[in-house]
Amino acid sequence: MVLGKISACAVAVVMFLGNFTSEARAQWHSWTQGQRNSVIVNRALQQNGYYTGQQCKEWVQNTVYNASTGVVWLPQNQPNLYQWYWSSDAYAVPYSPSIYSANSGSVIQMKWNGTPHTAIVYSSSGSGMWWIDCNWNGDRRVTMHFVSYNQFAAACGNLYTVYYVK
Repeated sequence: MVLGKISACAVAVVMFLGNFTSEARAQWHSWTQGQRNSVIVNRALQQNGYYTGQQCKEWVQNTVYNASTGVVWLPQNQPNLYQWYWSSDAYAVPYSPSIYSANSGSVIQMKWNGTPHTAIVYSSSGSGMWWIDCNWNGDRRVTMHFVSYNQFAAACGNLYTVYYVK
């Protein structure tokens, strides 16, 4: 009898979580791109200054997952390390002039001086961008810093992709 009750409880929990997930998905996808971007940035800011023990991509994946209440998990990098595998949860901004159209909440996947890096754009201006990212200094800590477009071009060239999370 106990086993039967446990199974019934497990089914009820799975049904509840399934409804929660579909409700969360519907809510996330009903928001505008600006609203989703804002939620991602706010979630990232909550961790600013904290040691996470994570690499940059892992931190961005977890940040987006938590911001979307479990709706979105960003894909892995392609072998070139500056693009992601296809996902219905993200779309790439067309290459030209994508770095200048990166704004708050977009995610940049790049090869920074040959090393893969992933960052969330906090804000942008005519001269560059403020990023919030993890492990920028090799310390697995979340930080915010400014990157000029000239600095970005020198470090990345065209080895980057700008994404918006859907």
